[in-house]
Amino acid sequence: MDAVKQGQYQVRFGSVADSTLVEAGDLDLLIRASAFESAAGQIGGSAPVIRSSLRNRSAVAKLVLEKQTEKQGRFVVAVLVDSDLQTGTAVGDFLAAGAVIDALAGLGIDYSSPEAAAACVAFQGLKSSIGHILSASVEGRALSESGRAAELESASRIDSSGEVVLERE
Repeated sequence: MDAVKQGQYQVRFGSVADSTLVEAGDLDLLIRASAFESAAGQIGGSAPVIRSSLRNRSAVAKLVLEKQTEKQGRFVVAVLVDSDLQTGTAVGDFLAAGAVIDALAGLGIDYSSPEAAAACVAFQGLKSSIGHILSASVEGRALSESGRAAELESASRIDSSGEVVLERE
């Protein structure tokens, strides 16, 4: 396997724990995707990191397009979820990653790895059921049971925020 995973693609997808993906030297931006905006901990590599969710996916995609225009060349991103082989990927985070990849593709940034394409297609196919999927997921049920149902409901509002949070410059 190549030293740089998904190296030929402009839009990549994987876990924050995957150092060969996160630390690729050609990355312009890391996008940390989380359904409930509960991501924590440092991400390796030196590329800037922004946060993405279902709520701000289009704003994130617009930022990437602006950065690509400024660069006047291909702008390479990796969309990452906070999971690894031990903990698995939360379904909400997987769909949040697919949502931003879908928004990127909608703006013409669509040279995606197969991993990114799979997340995108999952989001497209399940978009109309996002609220139900999030509330029925393990993390969603835990939020609801802990009295945080409003946070759960807010998380499922696709494109309800134009804010993009910079986690690392």
